[in-house]
Amino acid sequence: MEIVTFAETLRNVFDGTIIVQKALSAITRTGQQIGTSMLIDILRGSFSAELTEKGYDKLKTFGAGRDIPARDWQDYLLQMLQIGYFEIAYNENNHLKVTEIGNDVLFGRQKAKLVIIKRDENENRKGRKMKIVTNQELSLEVSPTKNKDLFEALRRVRKQLADQEAIPAYIVLSDKVLHLLSISRPMTIEAFGNISGIGEFKKKKYGKEFVEVIRQFE
Repeated sequence: MEIVTFAETLRNVFDGTIIVQKALSAITRTGQQIGTSMLIDILRGSFSAELTEKGYDKLKTFGAGRDIPARDWQDYLLQMLQIGYFEIAYNENNHLKVTEIGNDVLFGRQKAKLVIIKRDENENRKGRKMKIVTNQELSLEVSPTKNKDLFEALRRVRKQLADQEAIPAYIVLSDKVLHLLSISRPMTIEAFGNISGIGEFKKKKYGKEFVEVIRQFE
């Protein structure tokens, strides 16, 4: 599987406003009380005992994204997290929370751009060879406790670094980047630098400290 980074594919974008609106609308209509697996089930119109018990099959957005494969939804949701259209509340079982800029897209005040997902598949008996245009293929559904503990540990490191330089914590790394780090868990400084929102300067300046913390959560 070949992974193509976000930075390498900026030109391969399209107007993803409708896709983003469908996802954010589903999150909002559930009272922002769902994780990504349930969100994808709602969008795909996939029935489950929990889904029907909560009445999510009655939502206007139920099945609104059935034309998009579940795997592609996973990739699009990762892009939406990177851009900052929603956040993950680790202290609430990984529930998704729509952000201010997410609301701007949801209510039509702003357009949303997404990177095209390209899959070149050559099937054989042993499997498939795929090329995926996205930041990286990750699961957003990780143990809430592990995610929350790592996220809080990363925040503490960020605060220490910010205090040393007498600058606001968000100047070191934004919460959005910390979310991505807690999901992707890069174990090397090079991998740390591949996270969206981390440039060469921050990779060299802060990579060692953050990677050391992440390694403790293997």
